Amino acid sequence: MDVFKGFLTGSIAGSFATCCIQPIDMVKVRVQINASEGGVTNPVTIASTMIKEEGFLSLYNGLGAGLLRQVVYTGSRLGLYDVFTDTLAGAEKRKLGLLEAAGCGLAAGGLG
Repeated sequence: MDVFKGFLTGSIAGSFATCCIQPIDMVKVRVQINASEGGVTNPVTIASTMIKEEGFLSLYNGLGAGLLRQVVYTGSRLGLYDVFTDTLAGAEKRKLGLLEAAGCGLAAGGLG
């Protein structure tokens, strides 16, 4: 069960971060779209207009895709990193060197 701890905690952490950042990201996208069309680019104005016209939950449009990405990508990166470092550390749980830890991180990120 310890093997799944990294996968689970990574997924939860990434999902929580996405829930916090999603409204800011939605406003950022609207700012970019409005800037390309020559419209209003004030983020406060855009956010208040979104809430007034589309409702508060419009700030969370697309949240499902962001959460799915975090569960798959962040969960696998952090879970694989734990698996790789535990495997290299061995049963005696020796401390890994910088190059070994960096290699584990690169491999986990690449496979994630």
